[in-house]
Formats: sequence, structure tokens, C-alpha cells
Amino acid sequence: MLYYDLKKTLLNKKSLCLICLLLIFQFVLFVTVQQSSSIYQKDYQTLQENIKGMPLSDAADYLKKMELQSKLNGDRISDQEWKEAVSQYGNDVLSQLGKETYDLRTIQRLQDEVNYLIRYPAYYQSIVQNQKEEISLFRKDNHFIKERQVAIKKRYEGKKLEAGTSTKGTYGIELILNDYFVDIFIAVFMIYITYIQVDKEYQSGRMSYIKATSKGGLWNYLSKYASLTISMIVFMALSYLGMYVIRGIQYGFVNIQQPIQSVMMCATTPIKCTIIQFLLLMLIMRILAFAFVEMLLLGVSTFFRKTMIGSGLIAICVCISTLLSNFTADKNSLLAYLSLSHILHPELDFIRVSYISIFSHAIYYTWLLICLALLICLIFAGSYYAYITKEYKQKMIEIPVYDKHFHSLLFYEAKKSWLKGAGVLFACLLLMLVSFDLSNIHTLSYQDDRIINYYIDEFGASPTKETYQNIEKEKQRFADIEQKLLLSNNETEKTLLSKELSTQRTFQEYCQKIEMIKNDESRQVLKEDHTRMFFDQSKEFAKLLVFYILMMVLMCMHTYAKEKESGVTLYYKTTMIGIRKTHTLKYIQLSVGFTLLWCFISIMIFLHNKQMYPDVMLNVAMHDLQQFFTSPFTMTIMQYLVMQFNINYICLFDYLFISS
Repeated sequence: MLYYDLKKTLLNKKSLCLICLLLIFQFVLFVTVQQSSSIYQKDYQTLQENIKGMPLSDAADYLKKMELQSKLNGDRISDQEWKEAVSQYGNDVLSQLGKETYDLRTIQRLQDEVNYLIRYPAYYQSIVQNQKEEISLFRKDNHFIKERQVAIKKRYEGKKLEAGTSTKGTYGIELILNDYFVDIFIAVFMIYITYIQVDKEYQSGRMSYIKATSKGGLWNYLSKYASLTISMIVFMALSYLGMYVIRGIQYGFVNIQQPIQSVMMCATTPIKCTIIQFLLLMLIMRILAFAFVEMLLLGVSTFFRKTMIGSGLIAICVCISTLLSNFTADKNSLLAYLSLSHILHPELDFIRVSYISIFSHAIYYTWLLICLALLICLIFAGSYYAYITKEYKQKMIEIPVYDKHFHSLLFYEAKKSWLKGAGVLFACLLLMLVSFDLSNIHTLSYQDDRIINYYIDEFGASPTKETYQNIEKEKQRFADIEQKLLLSNNETEKTLLSKELSTQRTFQEYCQKIEMIKNDESRQVLKEDHTRMFFDQSKEFAKLLVFYILMMVLMCMHTYAKEKESGVTLYYKTTMIGIRKTHTLKYIQLSVGFTLLWCFISIMIFLHNKQMYPDVMLNVAMHDLQQFFTSPFTMTIMQYLVMQFNINYICLFDYLFISS
């Protein structure tokens, strides 16, 4: 029985073609998305080859020289950095630097990796000796924090963990662990194979026949689940294998026999294993997570006899849980762990050694996963009972025509597209994707943003007399620090003074912004990070737009294909209604539905930005933003966002008109 179920879900031409298409599409997406990354692949691999075989201290020194060399060749070195370089290396060494220029962010990434390997032994000892303190602004005694510290210490005791000596390829491993795109393709494949095992079986009448046999109930139900799980495992294994090869080609293949602690994001992993062992453990964890999701999908779909309804209900539950976890204030609470990233990627919580705060007690995160698994098993068992006992009997009821309420053709078109069709499912999947993306955006502020925001709050945002007085005082303070640095012979003092001077470049940027608006005191310097969600997220918006347009196309294709199959299209041609009026009504109901969906997505984005930055200012002039300094328009940011929304709306519905 399992073999025949596998032939339906995996070993047939349609399923194999779908697997190939999904794999090709996701591999292309992996490559194109990573090409826009801030880490240059060519520079990363070249520098990795140059430091290959070097002791870690020599590698760190070499990368520091390459940073100075790239800054010198690009005329991006400050006077203070040049003075420090001369005092550290001497003029003779600096004069021998080459002409090659590497990307500074790529060099910084490699420096972080090498410095991490150097510092790891001290970091591990600090955890074992319980010297790692919790950083809190309020320094209150917290029973949960103390209990978590004790529990974490026990998980590290006696392990003798250590990191490797090479960073080659570790960035690619981080990308594999942090990748969420593959989850979308796995979900699409799971919905398709569940549709084959549930909807197709009910439509063909095979379900009723199997239930009538002696062993048809339980064994058929378990066989279907086993075939769905095996098909999902095959697709998932191919996806991650392809991702590993692509990341290896992009950033170099890692030495898989190194400890997993060689990967920077796995510093807190409490087990002693190699990279290949941890990757296999990660794959097993994700397979188990998706196996329970498949169990839930099969159970709900069997109960309602519609995969679309089951998928839509699960998507709605996921959206609600993600929103609850996103807007909860305490990130250690139970609600915070209900997001999709925690449920589908349990290995990340394993790396972080996560504990949930329940009544101020530290509960290991695996207990939450066990409870969810038990709940899914109960739903699965309940759906089997419904599968066996639930029978649909047709009853003929005579109802007078004048008592029956007739709806308009527009109502039936909307019902056909959104309720009976795949509209609600596609909308739920899109909302799930948006909420999932938003839950992974915790802040859009960088270190430079925080420094500039400090100056805006303390010195002022407008070119007033008081602002210029504060600027002059700050310039004098930096000049005094530079003088002290030149005269000091104490290394500790020089390090502290250099840290204070590290904010000088950002202070100069603040001064430049003030100078640009010095002739107009009505203008002001804004906190750029507070509105970055609306203007500087082109990659996220492009991804959202692709899925939104794909949803439009699939809905139109699904609606017209069903009508052509049932003969409704031919019927419309022979009636007074006409095909043109029908197309007009279709366009109207699709437009209304997509408008509501687009508004809901915009509200979700706006609320998420409001949650990150409660004091965001949207009623100020748009040209106060740096990218719009030279704009001749005087509209506010809110007015500009409304105009942008309307333009996007018009463009999308022009596309909808073409599609329909």
C-alpha cells in the first residue's frame, strides 16, 4: 500500500517535474539574493586563500594590513587611523603595502571570524566559571535569570569545547543555518502532495472504497502519512544538499571535521561535535518539525476533505501566533517562542541554549516542542476518527422558490474565487510570509544611527545658535582627546582614548547634515533609522511584490481553468449575461479583495515599524530625509507614503487587469 501511495506523491511525472522546478527556482533565488549581499564572494575567497595555514594571530595582523591598504588605495583613511598605523607598523612597512583593494565590509567580516577563534577559549571559560553576567539596564534580581544561568552552566560543564583553527567556508554554514527561503518551497510541495492524497482521492471515490475494506481505515491513513513524510524528506534533503553546494562554491567549502564551534554563530552550542555531525542533526530536527506540520496538515485536510481549507486554517493560526510573538514585550515568555522561526528551526534555539520563562521559572525550550507535538498527534488521531465515522448524506429538501434568497452574480464570482477557489489560501500564505519576515526584523538601527540619534537629542536637530555652540564644544573635546592620545604612553589609556575617537567620523556626518540645512532653520535633521522600513527595504519589497504578483496569476489561472473545465465559460457565451460582463465582475471582485489584502499588509508593516520606533515622526517634511535633501517637494513623509501606496496600487492593478 505504501508503494502505491509513493507512486502517487513522488514517483510520477508531475511530482518529479514539480520537484525539479521548485529546486531550480530556489537555487536561482539563493544565488541572486546572495549576490546583493554586503560580503563580496570573490574578495572573501581570495583573502581566505591568503590566510590559509597562517596562525590566527598572523592572520589577524595580515587582515589589518589589508584593511589599511584598501583604505589607502581608496583614500578612505582618517588622520587618526594613519597615526595609529604608523605607530604600530612604522613607515617602512606601510610603504611596502600593495595596490590591491578589497571590500572593507568583507575584510571586517573576516576579522570578526579570526578574532572570534582567538577569543573563544576565554569565552568558554567565562561560561563554565559562571563569569558571564547578564546585562540589564535596571540590574534587578530576577529568579528566571539566575535559574537560567545555573542551567546553562550545567550544560557546558565537563564538555571541554574548543573551536577550530580555520574560518574557511564558515560564513556559508551560517547562511545555511539562517536560511528561511527553503521553508516556503517545502510548504508549497507539502500542500501539493497533500492535495493529491486527500482531494484527488475523495473526488475519485477511492476513499469510500478503501474505508469499506477490512484493513482500509487505519493502514490506509498511516500509509498516506508515511508516503507524504517520505516525499517531504526527499525534497528537503535535495534542497539542503543543493544549498550546501551553492554556498561552498560562493564562499569556499568548509572543513567538515572541524568542531561546530568554529562557526561564529554557533559559539554557544553546548555539545562537542563536528560541523558535518551538527548539519545532520540540524537536518533531522527540521525533518521532525516538518513531519509534525505534515501530520497536522493531513489531519485538518482530511477532516474538511479540502487541502485548501486545511492549509488556510493552519496559515491563519501561524499568522496569529507570529503576530503575538512579535508584539510581546518579554522575549523570554511563552508567546515569544510561538513564532514560526522557533517552531520550524529548533536547532537555532539549541545553539542559543534557549529557556522559556513560565511563572519566573526557566523551562528548557524542548518541552514546548514536545507539548506542540502531543497536541498535533491528538488532532491527527481525531481526524482519523472523523475520517472513519463521518459520512455525508444528501437530503432532498423542498424549498419554495419565493423563500430562497438569491445573491448577485458578483457575490457568486467572489465566492468562487476566494472561498471555493484558492484565494483565501493564497492570501493566508502571503500574510504568513509577511508576518514571518517582520518577525525577523528586530531593528534597523546601526551603530552610526545610534550615535547620530544621540547628537540629535543632545545637540539639536535644527541649525540654531545653540546647536552650533554644542558642535564647537564637541570638536574641542575630540581635539583634546587626540592630543592626549599622542602624549600618552599607557596602552590601556590609549585603547580607551581610541574608543572615544571612534565616534568622530559619525560626528562629522552629523555636522555635514547640519551644514546642508544651515540656511533654513525650519528644516531639521531626522533620525534616518526610524523611517528606514519605508524607504530602504527594496529587497524585502521586491520579494513581497514577486509573491503578490504570483498570487494574482495563480488565482486568475485557477478561476479560469475551473470554469473552462466545468463548461461555465461556454454557458456564459450562450446567455444574455455575456462573457464581457462576467470578466468585468471578476475584475471588480478581485480588485476589492486584493485592495483589502494590500491595505492589511501595509498596516502590518506600519505597526511593526511603530513597535520598533514608537516616537517615529511622519508629519515632518519629506526633504528632511537625507536621500530627499535636494527634493523640491514640500510634502510630509506621511503624504509621500500615501502617494507611494497609491502608485504601487495602480501599477499592481494594471498588472491584474492584464492577467485577468
